[in-house]
Amino acid sequence: MRTSKNTKALIVGIFTVVGVGILVVGIFALGGQHKLFSANATIRTSFANVNGLQAGNNVWFEGVNVGAVKSLSLLGDCRVEVVMNIEKRSCRYIPSDAKARIGADGLIGNRIVVIEGGSHGARTLKSGDTIQSSQALTGEQLVNTLQRNNLNLVDITDNLKKVTSDLANGRGIAGSLLTDKSLSDKLQSIATILRGASANAQQLTGNLADYSAKLQTNGSFSNSVVTDTIVFSKLRAILDQIEKASSTINEVAGNLKSTSENLNDKTKPVGAFTNDQQVTDTMKVLLSNLNSASKKLDQDLEAMQHSWPLRGYFKKKAKQEPAPTKSQ
Repeated sequence: MRTSKNTKALIVGIFTVVGVGILVVGIFALGGQHKLFSANATIRTSFANVNGLQAGNNVWFEGVNVGAVKSLSLLGDCRVEVVMNIEKRSCRYIPSDAKARIGADGLIGNRIVVIEGGSHGARTLKSGDTIQSSQALTGEQLVNTLQRNNLNLVDITDNLKKVTSDLANGRGIAGSLLTDKSLSDKLQSIATILRGASANAQQLTGNLADYSAKLQTNGSFSNSVVTDTIVFSKLRAILDQIEKASSTINEVAGNLKSTSENLNDKTKPVGAFTNDQQVTDTMKVLLSNLNSASKKLDQDLEAMQHSWPLRGYFKKKAKQEPAPTKSQ
């Protein structure tokens, strides 16, 4: 009887020890999962809406569980402060300018805090820091966005239906292109013209390429003009001479023009002589008088030769002059 009692006590003791062991292992496992027994840093952030986040939920950085949510409390500016316990060894890799957002563990899992972003040059987190947050879309916002997208899709479908109907019925430019054969023929003729223009442009490009190749041929005139400085200087000198000759011609033309203008200007002597009838008549009378005077002078000189004082002189002079020779 006594042996039976001892056996029962032993069995109860074994089960008690096993239960306590399981409880201790569970506590340590749960504490390890929520980082309750590791060296942690206290980091704060705040959200306008935590979307069901609770104390004990995980904190992730770059997909790694680095801590847990310690507490949540309402702030006076309609925001919720979230206090997080993050492993100090993990804080060495998290920039202080990183941002926190509310996420989900899986598609429909528990809410978590996701820390992401930050610059490489920033210092790392330390206990007591407060990081900025970014608000994630809620399920309701996603549904509203999908609803707006659905309405836009309906409008697009209606417009597409109208466009296809117009095309099928030959309305509009696109419909006319599909149904009007004359318009299609015109477009084909335009395309033919464009192909011809393209061919001409290609031929012109080939000619330009050929000409540029000839410019590179040594010994040719074009190459000499482009590359030979002596030929170029000679051509420049010729152009300078042509320019000087042109200036001289212009000056001569100007003089001729001035002379012609003087011939037509009655105020100038030459113009008065050529255009004033009175001056012309006077000159005619003057020339007539000069002619008459010259004839009278000849007669007077002839009479003087036969006068008594001069007759002997002219006879003596006539004898001294050699007789004219007769032509053979």
